[in-house]
Amino acid sequence: MRTPTTERRRVALPDHLQEHLSDWVDHQLLDPGEAERIGDYERAHVEPRRISAVAEIVGYVGALLVLAAGGSLYAQQWEHLGHWTRIAAPAVAAIAALLTGVVLMRSDDLSFRRLAAVLWMLSVGLVAGATSVAVIDSPSGASDASLFVVGSIALAYGAVLYGFCKQATTQFAMFAAVIATVSGVVLWVSPEPNAPLWFVLPLTAIGIVWVAAGAASALVPRSTALVLGSALALYVPQFLVGTSTPWVAFVLGLAVAVGLLVASTWLRSTPVLILSAIGLFGYLVGVIARYLSDKVGAPLALLLSGIVLLGVALGASRLQRFTRRDGEHATGALGSGEA
Repeated sequence: MRTPTTERRRVALPDHLQEHLSDWVDHQLLDPGEAERIGDYERAHVEPRRISAVAEIVGYVGALLVLAAGGSLYAQQWEHLGHWTRIAAPAVAAIAALLTGVVLMRSDDLSFRRLAAVLWMLSVGLVAGATSVAVIDSPSGASDASLFVVGSIALAYGAVLYGFCKQATTQFAMFAAVIATVSGVVLWVSPEPNAPLWFVLPLTAIGIVWVAAGAASALVPRSTALVLGSALALYVPQFLVGTSTPWVAFVLGLAVAVGLLVASTWLRSTPVLILSAIGLFGYLVGVIARYLSDKVGAPLALLLSGIVLLGVALGASRLQRFTRRDGEHATGALGSGEA
């Protein structure tokens, strides 16, 4: 299903053609219906105006500089600001980013719409910042539910923006809000909120669900969902390495890596293949270094690591034959939304 941001916009006709059509209708050479059909045909063949890559980059840099300057001023004046002013500053910035994005989103130029999506992502972050200040800077201070409150508000706002603009940046904002919300639930209700396992299992599940949603095209761009979900599911198990049961980290990490490596052929996704191959190599080398180096010695452990690397590389190269049809997704994994 095509989203509102990816449908063909109503492109303006060249001035001379619009004038000619109006003149022909006035002189009864065409009736209004014929003029409208001619206009629709011509609009369908008009190339949207595009700004240069340099101008687009300058726009991004300008937005970042404005944000950095505002953040620096905000931090410097923090002690002199009242509670409501501390909340209002990021809230007003969030509204400004939202409204600027709305204006840019109406453009026919994909570059402007990409910039609008970036501004909307920043708007979600600013809403999260304003909510954090409201919660933490309150007289009662932070509570166990603070992160959940911040994450859920950002998630609700980010989901609405994603519904209007399904691009990589807005999906990333929603993804980050989901992580914050779930982590907030763990901190709020977990009997052992500091135990890494309580965070690792739900976050790994989020990554897998995100991959599944991308595979089903419930999240678009599809490739962005596959990359974000895979990266999260492969990364979070490592937080269990420093616990009293490090073997859980390696079992979970290897299971996720192998599962995604196999799934990459069905998904026809080269990015998932690469990420899962790197994760598989990392967890296998971790097992060798932790459990075998004392028994077989460092040289043999390095040899085993090299053999593992060669095996993963060989397996990945074989599997890559089945993922080549996903080339367009690989190149646009973190790019703009579907055109």
